[in-house]
Parts: sequence; structure tokens; C-alpha cells
Amino acid sequence: MVIRVFKNKDYTTMSNYHLKDKSLSLKAKGLLSIMLSLNDEWKYSIAGLCSICLENETAIKTALNELKNNGYLIVNKKMPNETDSGRIEYEYNIYETPKQALEKQGLEILGVENLGVENLGLENQPQLNTNNKYINNKNTNNKIDIIKENIKEIYDFWNNCNIIKHSKLTADMQQVLKTRLNEYDVEQLKECISHYNEAYHSEYEYCKYKWNLLTFFKQKNAYLDFMEDGSKWNNYLKWKNENNVSYNFDTTNEQQRELQYYKNLKNTNKKKYDEELEQLQYWKPELYEYIYNQLENGGFEEL
Repeated sequence: MVIRVFKNKDYTTMSNYHLKDKSLSLKAKGLLSIMLSLNDEWKYSIAGLCSICLENETAIKTALNELKNNGYLIVNKKMPNETDSGRIEYEYNIYETPKQALEKQGLEILGVENLGVENLGLENQPQLNTNNKYINNKNTNNKIDIIKENIKEIYDFWNNCNIIKHSKLTADMQQVLKTRLNEYDVEQLKECISHYNEAYHSEYEYCKYKWNLLTFFKQKNAYLDFMEDGSKWNNYLKWKNENNVSYNFDTTNEQQRELQYYKNLKNTNKKKYDEELEQLQYWKPELYEYIYNQLENGGFEEL
């Protein structure tokens, strides 16, 4: 059997760097390929990407986060005095070749169009020699460091909740969190912890089992049930709505723990603080506004 493909229209020319990048999942490679195939007038947004893909919003966010962690997506923060809106905004720059890899080879990065969060700009980038072992090893080491930081962040976040506090981050915990980080990003995993924490400490009688960190993320009937579309989380929301139970966001212990976490992080690791605050605006804008006003606008009150 002979199959011939005649490419005379409706095809895309792009760098094959990301297709050969073993650090990227098929999902991330596919999403980046789709974005690179769209015309310059296409208005980028998560909702827009969902409309042209089979995957849901959670999957799109996970793939975008993976591209960011691997250098294909770079986010620049613009302060209020630099924006027309007078608010903090973020510019999302997408690369065919990871930005840090280009810099390591001393190549000039050309033509990257900076657009707002709802308009992700795409421009072609210089191709990189895919046989450069130094760069490949360097990228691998950077990825390992990021994974370790993310594992520690989730572990600390869990311990800041009033569920079960662990005195040591065990090898088993690290392994299960590493597995989950291949499926979800940090904010999604922290969000399902927050959901479980809220439901557990409420009067909802069907959520009283006390998980530890390891079993929570090891058993699929635990962490998955408290994702945004999880059954236990949505049953809890239904119960809360039917019983007129209010969850006062501004006065919860959870929010105070978040505030203390970001305060400590700002004092100990300013770079990581800026990066996490940037992600917080994307995933939890309401909490971001509170944290930013407290720590950056002089509204912080000692805890």
C-alpha cells in the first residue's frame, strides 16, 4: 500500500524543536503545535483554546503550565504604572524554542510580540541544534530543581492546613507528588487540598474522613474527588447552597494561612514569591487581590 500526502494548502511550517523535546508530554507538544498553527489575528484565551480542542479547561491549563515550566511560555509582569488599565497585568510570550536554550547558545531572540493574558502573541524563533547535549542536560537539571521546589511547596501547603501535620517529607510522599505533578500543576493540587480542607472542617457530614498527604494523593477516590469537577467537592457545594451555608472568604483560617505563607516567602525568597504571586493571579484572582493588597499596598496586618 502506498500513501501519498499532497501539501498544497492548509499546512503549517514550524520548528520541530518542541516535537523532539523529551521533557514535554504529548499534550503539551500538541497544544504548542496548535498555537503555532493559528494565524496572527487569532485572539488567544483559555476559553478560545478549549473551543478548538477536545480537552477541557483543566487540561489546557495543565499543558500551558508545562510549557511555562519548560521555557516555551514566558510570563512578564507589568506594574500598574506601566499599563493602560492602572492594574498589574501579565504578558505571555510563546516560543518555538525554549527561551533559556536560546540564551545559552547566545542567540538573539527576535520578534516576540508581547500581548495581554487574553491575547498570547506568537512569532517564529530561531531554531536550535537539537543535538546540543549541554543544553539538554541543563534543561533536565532545571526541570528536576523545579519539581523538587513544587513538591516542597505542596508539602508545606498541606502542613499549613489544619488536617494532619507531617514532620518529614518522606520518599513515598515525594514519589506520589512527582507522579501527580506529571498530571496536574502546583496550583491545581493546592486547590484540591483547599477544597478538601474546607469541606472537612465544615458541618458537611459526608466529608469527615481524615486523610494524610500520602494517601490523599495516592488514592484516586481522594484527590480527584476534590478537583474543581470532583464529585465530593461538587456534592459539598450543592449541600452548602441548599443549606445557605456561607463561606466567608475574607475571614477564613485558610486565607490567613495563605497570607502568612506569602509573607514568609517574601522575606526568604523574593524571586519565588514573585513567581508564585504571578501564578496566583492567574488561578485565584480573588485571593491574589487580597494577598497583593496586604503585602504590596501597605495593607498588611501582623498575624
